[in-house]
Amino acid sequence: MKQISYSAVVLDEESVNRLKWEYGDKMPSNWEWIGHHMTIKMGELPSDMKQYIGQEVDLLVNAIGMDQRVLAVSVDDNGLSFNDVPHITLAVNRKGGGKPFHSNEIQRWDKLGNRISVTGHVTEIGRNR
Repeated sequence: MKQISYSAVVLDEESVNRLKWEYGDKMPSNWEWIGHHMTIKMGELPSDMKQYIGQEVDLLVNAIGMDQRVLAVSVDDNGLSFNDVPHITLAVNRKGGGKPFHSNEIQRWDKLGNRISVTGHVTEIGRNR
């Protein structure tokens, strides 16, 4: 049986590649690229949001943030994410103790002049238990 690990807007391949093209040079060379989803919430979606599963969602990137552990871009709030700052974690400094959830702790977000749009689908991500 699968348990839902987290719910997210999982980006399509074109969007993942676009993020890497636009912001990959901001990532230190020894960091791990992620850049494949915007977390909605940990665990499964509440029952009143289940109708969104499979729905295509456009996300507009508006700022970039980084600390010693993670690199992320924030996106315009579309009402889906439970995070204070809806974002896509782009890269993680695993050797420095970084984990994707550290993007929630980024203090400084620099507004971007070139706002790009990325696309994904609402998905519940499971894990075997």
